[in-house]
Amino acid sequence: MVTSPGVADCPSDSQASAVAVGGVSPVEGMAIASDIRAPTGVAPNQAALSWNLSWSCSLGGIFKMDKYHQMKGFVSSALEYARHKTEKTFNTLQRYLQILGVTSDLSIFDPGSSIAAEFYVSLHELMAGLESRSGLMWSAISTLHHACRNPSARVALIHTYKYTPILTKLLGSHLIQEKRLRVLQLLQELTYGIKISWQEAHLPQLITTLTQWIEGNEKDVVGLALGVLVNLCYKNLPAVYTLMRSVDSKQFLRTILKLQGDNINTRVQVCKLLIILEHISGEIPDSEILNFVNMTYSTLGNAFKSVDVYHLKHVVDFFLDVQTNIHSRSVLLKYEKYVGDTSRLLELVNSSSEPECVSVLFEFLESLVMLQVPGLSSIYPDIVKEAMNWIPTNMACTKSLQLICTVAMETRKQACGSQEALWLRVLEQLDHGLSVSCRIL
Repeated sequence: MVTSPGVADCPSDSQASAVAVGGVSPVEGMAIASDIRAPTGVAPNQAALSWNLSWSCSLGGIFKMDKYHQMKGFVSSALEYARHKTEKTFNTLQRYLQILGVTSDLSIFDPGSSIAAEFYVSLHELMAGLESRSGLMWSAISTLHHACRNPSARVALIHTYKYTPILTKLLGSHLIQEKRLRVLQLLQELTYGIKISWQEAHLPQLITTLTQWIEGNEKDVVGLALGVLVNLCYKNLPAVYTLMRSVDSKQFLRTILKLQGDNINTRVQVCKLLIILEHISGEIPDSEILNFVNMTYSTLGNAFKSVDVYHLKHVVDFFLDVQTNIHSRSVLLKYEKYVGDTSRLLELVNSSSEPECVSVLFEFLESLVMLQVPGLSSIYPDIVKEAMNWIPTNMACTKSLQLICTVAMETRKQACGSQEALWLRVLEQLDHGLSVSCRIL
């Protein structure tokens, strides 16, 4: 009688280790399987079947957990490194960070996972004890920058784990330009929408360093430093007060106004900073506000295509804030490309678009309708048609209905004059959309 295969059929310790550490593919797993000989008295086919069962039952769990295996390994190695700073643990940490810094599965950085949360805490503790010349520090920076591609992870890194104080310590004149740029790029990500409610200890050093670099001659550094400073000061009075204490305000304003000749991104950051500091800078030049509108459309398009809800919301909120100023509001109406730029934004929306992104975009469109942008009424039917498509979608239904109501009210006002044809076209789209919605329901 042929007995069932036993331990001899299982992969060796080294083979199982290869799966656990490296995370092998099914093809590589079959290669391992081919090296396993059938025990005496067991037919090869039966041995293969036994291997497949063993692979599915025993190693299948490894494939499931492999998603977080690198994070778990990093956390364990970080604890070991805290106790014994050996070259072996240093290299192990370096390897884990390098793998995490290029992973294609960004979902591992979701902050809702307990493993990810432990990883962020361990990484924070590790970075707090590293010096700027440590290669481990720069691997950690690369990993954090990669994690920021996950929007929910970026929000958690900004508001919960707060790496900004650690990064502030790295900013110094001793850094070469390439490393300055890397730190500033990460800081720009980790200060986007930051909330500062009190005078945090690292704030004076950070703002002083940023202003010094803005007054320097390195254009790439200047643009990023401006971006970080704008993020810090936007809706954060403690940061604004710190800035005013760190510089000669009039001289600093003259310095940033000279940057208007640089690239469009820098010009928009200058405009944003002037708007934030309007109580000091006085009336913003019309050209800066018009540049801001142009860049708003560009940023919205890029953020929508990359499904970056957080940046979309930040841009729309800033645009809404600019409208609250009477002078800025009147200048916004002078922008001449609203119809074309808005039509191009609408073309980005399709059935596979992220509903939350669509919701934020509809909020922006509603603000344009309420602003009563000249000529925009010509595409009201297109706006209503697109909004009607999203009524059945939970994440976008509220903003789509608000947008439709706002367009209907504005169109009705215009219909009292000479825009009756427009009113009829909007009603036609509403009627068609309601018919479709009724069929769906």
